[in-house]
Amino acid sequence: MNKKVLLSILSIATVTFATAEASSGSNNMPIRAGFAAAYSQSPYKAYDNRIKPYPLLNYKQNKFFIRGKEAGFEILKKGSHKMDLSLSYYDLEFKNKNTSNDQTKMLDNRKSTLTADVAYSFISPSGIARLKTSFDILNHSNGLLLDLSYCHPLKINKRFQFNPGLGIEWANKKQNDYYYSISQHEALKSGLPQYRADSGFSPYIFLEANYNLSKKFDVFIAGRLNFLSSEIKDSPMTNKSKTASLALGLQYNF
Repeated sequence: MNKKVLLSILSIATVTFATAEASSGSNNMPIRAGFAAAYSQSPYKAYDNRIKPYPLLNYKQNKFFIRGKEAGFEILKKGSHKMDLSLSYYDLEFKNKNTSNDQTKMLDNRKSTLTADVAYSFISPSGIARLKTSFDILNHSNGLLLDLSYCHPLKINKRFQFNPGLGIEWANKKQNDYYYSISQHEALKSGLPQYRADSGFSPYIFLEANYNLSKKFDVFIAGRLNFLSSEIKDSPMTNKSKTASLALGLQYNF
């Protein structure tokens, strides 16, 4: 469970750093290292949610970057257009030992995975639009994710930046089937009804704020609220229509 909270923190840090990088327009960003504490909800029924502290690392040098749980290369940067190729850790997982529900304890585990990503960003004075495609490359779900988001960075002053945004994520049938379906075998073991998930859209909103305490230290807070698709909400494995995550962190700029 600790790994899941860590990766949720890194997910938020990834978006926060990518926004800062795109806003700056610089080919290089300082090494940013620090720590954060985060709370993250799982969509699964009676699943363990915790608040934990963890380290963070963000870095960009020429074409190469590390953004939290994501690492890759910038393959295009021309005017308002930017494209990245990367590998990311997809943190969603289900471990039956982490649920207190007697029926879901009988279900098979679902593993987190590694994805290959292609992301295109359009950067303009009115905001940053981003389309990201992610493929499971460890053959757990063999799923596909499409994520379309928009963020409008607001620089309040030299020290404070505020980044509200929204987006929508589409998961294909294979993705949702792996993480939310219940097979006939599992249904017989657990007493839950058999269920097959299809593809679905999950909208979300997010909010980030970054404050420069000094030339070297930044503090940030970031949160995200996900509105789960009907394919996820209707699964007997879940009992939520929304999930939330929140992180608070301190970073040192080397």
